[in-house]
Amino acid sequence: LGVARIQLEALKYILDIHEYTPIVSNSGKSYGELEVAMIPSVIDCQTEVEDLEEEGVLGKHMEITTQVRSVRGLSFDAVQSFKSFFVRWRILSREWTKSVCFPLDSINPTIGYQSRVTAKVTRDLCKFFCSAALCIEVSHTTILVVFSTSSHNLTIIPLFFLPSYFCAGMGKR
Repeated sequence: LGVARIQLEALKYILDIHEYTPIVSNSGKSYGELEVAMIPSVIDCQTEVEDLEEEGVLGKHMEITTQVRSVRGLSFDAVQSFKSFFVRWRILSREWTKSVCFPLDSINPTIGYQSRVTAKVTRDLCKFFCSAALCIEVSHTTILVVFSTSSHNLTIIPLFFLPSYFCAGMGKR
């Protein structure tokens, strides 16, 4: 479908991010909005922190929880054309965080997927947060998602995969 971008500057100031951000395809078409939350915290810090560059914070570790909560405003055509979708992103690592496939059964589907990363607080990390954005790919599939009510397991049967617009994961503004 496209890519949603979240500016990361608030993380430098240990502020939570909660945004609805447009999902934009490589051709510039908007496919609704992605609800994303990012919750930063400094680990092993005894005092209240308001800025990562404060005295005593450099060298500590921080944890960032990224939550992709929902999509709103998809077109009826997108819902009818595709069986499911997934999200993926990279933050502070070379590894992609990729969700399972979620059924595409509504113009406002719920996702409820999250991941956590830990990083050492450095001046370079602070500069990065001030100039970077998290790019979250929202990819559609024609994968059939089957839920088993007896075992509460998810079975994914690949029928055909349609590639999405590629995002480098992190971009500078």
